Amino acid sequence: MSGSRTLTAPPMPRATIIHNPTAGDGALSADRLVDLVRGAGYETVYATTDDDLDSALQDPGDLAVAVGGDGTVGRVAARLVGSATPLAILPRGTANNVARSLGVVGDLATLVAGWPTAARRTLDVPFARGPWGKRRFVESFGLGLFADVMPLLEALKEGPDGPASPSDALRHDRRQLAALLRHIRPRPFGIRVDGGTVAGSHLLIEVMNVSHLGPNLPIAPGADPSDRRLDIVLLETDRRADFQAWLRDDAHLTPPVERRQARLVELTWLGDPLHMDGQAWGHDRAPFQTVRTARAASGASIAIALERDAVTVLVPAG
Repeated sequence: MSGSRTLTAPPMPRATIIHNPTAGDGALSADRLVDLVRGAGYETVYATTDDDLDSALQDPGDLAVAVGGDGTVGRVAARLVGSATPLAILPRGTANNVARSLGVVGDLATLVAGWPTAARRTLDVPFARGPWGKRRFVESFGLGLFADVMPLLEALKEGPDGPASPSDALRHDRRQLAALLRHIRPRPFGIRVDGGTVAGSHLLIEVMNVSHLGPNLPIAPGADPSDRRLDIVLLETDRRADFQAWLRDDAHLTPPVERRQARLVELTWLGDPLHMDGQAWGHDRAPFQTVRTARAASGASIAIALERDAVTVLVPAG
């Protein structure tokens, strides 16, 4: 008679959760989040966006889960370049531009339940290299309107007439952008797109990786974050009024901008504020203060391109 054998269950896959607990309405607790992910069959490692993300994502296991808005997604995706671990997004921010562009939509429970059968899509990760070094982003890099007024938009939200909900915040920012655009002066930013010079002065330049920017503005409709191309959006001076009308219409119309695609964008930086993924540089942020030490008179160079390796993202049916 043969001896009995003990069957050992295979180890459970491990998921590393990176959570911004203040995103959205701040009502998603760590316990509920961990329970959702464990219910999908994962062992969990939990960290917040205030923790050391380099350490947390050094060995993310079988799945990295970004729970928050575009900033959280960007910080996690930037650290997964070159990793075989896929990214799952649970959007909890105000705009959720990256998730929207990838097709990740739905409530948290539905998204988590859809992970086992989710489609897999690549997310390109661009980088900018300039006087301050190299930095990755996933949403957009820009000069002009958005870079100039982002700090002011945040300050206006804190006033007595500030928005009361995320949807109100999006409408508030669009209206304020339209009002502030009349004060933006056109500048000759000095742009080369795949080696060709772009002439003229512009009110904004955005190097996009996704279709939406800032307060959920579809400024590059149809942009594909998986196509190995950057989308360059330029606003000419004579389209100022048209762009203001587009902003006030809640962006339901086709944006009145010029759009190009490229693999490499080169800028001559002359001291204008810059932004990456919704973070304005040029006020109290140390990285921009470092950039400002460059000699603007000689024209410092900034190059923007895509990392060779993309990040794999789970896109559940929704």
